[in-house]
Amino acid sequence: MSFAAKYPGVCAYGDRIEPGELVEYVDDELVHVNCDVPSLPNDRDDLTKVCRTCFTIHAGECL
Repeated sequence: MSFAAKYPGVCAYGDRIEPGELVEYVDDELVHVNCDVPSLPNDRDDLTKVCRTCFTIHAGECL
């Protein structure tokens, strides 16, 4: 569930959070709603992203 930040801070991915920006908790860490999730290597040695909807790594669209 997202909400507007009341106080300044730092996103778990390194960006500044300013009051009024939309944020949410992911794994007990505060992040921007539109923040890019860091890329993780997979077994094919290419990079993929963690899905912001289901929080898994998958090929194709989220179900």
